[in-house]
Amino acid sequence: MELTFNDEQTTALLEALGLAADTADVAVILAAIADLAVAENAIAAKAAGKGLTLIDAAQLAALELAAEEGRTVSAAAAKAVVNGHVDTAIREGKLPPARRDHWVKLIEADAAMADVLASAPVVIPVTEAGYGNAVGGHDGAGDDTSPWFR
Repeated sequence: MELTFNDEQTTALLEALGLAADTADVAVILAAIADLAVAENAIAAKAAGKGLTLIDAAQLAALELAAEEGRTVSAAAAKAVVNGHVDTAIREGKLPPARRDHWVKLIEADAAMADVLASAPVVIPVTEAGYGNAVGGHDGAGDDTSPWFR
């Protein structure tokens, strides 16, 4: 099989091999190609000896994109956990809704604050109080005002 190059292709090949533009000896060109292959294999072997692996640019870009997506998902999950701790404490009456942002920032800065918030006492009543039929032993039977006045 005969392989022929035009002038532009020959110039590009010689530049890629680091040879002078007027190099015409085929043996020199083949030796440069062989040296390049050996050098590339030597680089790969040296990298492998240090625990490294060579990958192409497309694979590296795909890995970097996947890593960025993973960081985004991880950050969103962490934010959801923090918000869950604070929302639970608000529902249980351990802190007022006005302090929500404060506690979110505290827990984001120090995850141990979630335990502090979970062990906090209930300071805001969240159950209904003050009415019903069985207050003080009076069941309110026959008395239309008993649920309203005690």
